[in-house]
Amino acid sequence: MGDDLVDDWWVKEDIEEVEKSVEVDEKNAKKKKKKKLKNESAVEENDSTNVELKKKKKKNTHQDENINTEETQQTKKKKKLKRKAAEEAEDVVVPITTKKKKKKKKDSVIEGFEPTYESLWKFFQEELQKTLTSIEIEDIKPDTNDWFLEETEQFARDNLEQLSPYLKNVASSWEKRCSLISKKSLKGSPALLVLTSSALRAVDLLRHASSFKGDHKSVKLFAKHFKVEEQVKLLNENVVHLAVGTPHRILTLIENGSLKIEELKYLIVDWSWKDVKMRRILNMPNVKEDFILLFQKHFFELCQNGTLSVGLF
Repeated sequence: MGDDLVDDWWVKEDIEEVEKSVEVDEKNAKKKKKKKLKNESAVEENDSTNVELKKKKKKNTHQDENINTEETQQTKKKKKLKRKAAEEAEDVVVPITTKKKKKKKKDSVIEGFEPTYESLWKFFQEELQKTLTSIEIEDIKPDTNDWFLEETEQFARDNLEQLSPYLKNVASSWEKRCSLISKKSLKGSPALLVLTSSALRAVDLLRHASSFKGDHKSVKLFAKHFKVEEQVKLLNENVVHLAVGTPHRILTLIENGSLKIEELKYLIVDWSWKDVKMRRILNMPNVKEDFILLFQKHFFELCQNGTLSVGLF
């Protein structure tokens, strides 16, 4: 009986172990099944996502194809329109147009200040009234206009070749005055003076006056390249018949006594010439002021006395 009990106890323990083992196996089986189901659902989700992505990609590809097709069609249309426009342009006859010549603006200085007595006195009157009263201006104004040189024929002022013919026309007693100066050996006392606004212009004027001057002595009186002392010495030691210079240097030499104007018969103003900046002797800064001062201090008195005549070239 004791042995039977022992045998039953072992059987019971074996059954319990078997049962426990079965339970564990069932639990493991459930876990595996659950995990499998989870993996399958994840695979299905991935598959569905991939399908959607493929659909989307296909749709985008289709849209891109449509866009490319539309762009190609538009490009073809543009090319067609360009060809058509080019063909039409070939058929159109373009009229030849001639450029209209621009009208040159009238020079107000030329209009207002022609080389005439009226223009000369108008200029002086407008400038002198800035510093003088009307009574003072009347006092220095010559009584008549006999002091103004009128030419008997027309001369083109813009052509320097016309200078010598102009001088011969207006300075009729030039030769007589030159003979008198030479006979008396009057040093630094010219018979004719030409006033201009620049040194280079003075050189050009003197060169083009050569046929008028002949063998008579001439002198250049301007500041460029010449010191005052050199010109003072030249005038004090030599007889000169014709002088060409700028207002400032002429004024300086008259006032220091080296340039004498007692025998001066003709004064020619380079009235019409303009420099590269379109400036004249009557509107060039500093030059204009010295020009006016020359007349105011020295030349108007000679004009009033009838010993000096003024011409405008």
